[in-house]
Amino acid sequence: GSPERMEYTTIGDTVNFASRLEGLTKSLGAQLVMSETTHRAVDPYLPTRPLPLVEVKGKTGRPPLFTIDLDRITPELLQALEAQLTAQTAVVTPRPTAAVSS
Repeated sequence: GSPERMEYTTIGDTVNFASRLEGLTKSLGAQLVMSETTHRAVDPYLPTRPLPLVEVKGKTGRPPLFTIDLDRITPELLQALEAQLTAQTAVVTPRPTAAVSS
């Protein structure tokens, strides 16, 4: 591309796997399908449940798949998650600085 128009592409097994999982949402009846790696990362914070074992194109065997268990999300959990996201957003959002004149 030119300096005015830059294009980026992400490739690799992880991206292909994520695309395949997104494609399974309808057939599995889940709004979100996650891998075992993602499941391990979110399980301490969100209730999850396993999905039926299915073949995933490009993978050997039938990898464990999971989704968020919406039936186990309580108002208290939503409040706690919202508070945590607000706190994290405050940390990463740059604050405007006042201009200093000399």
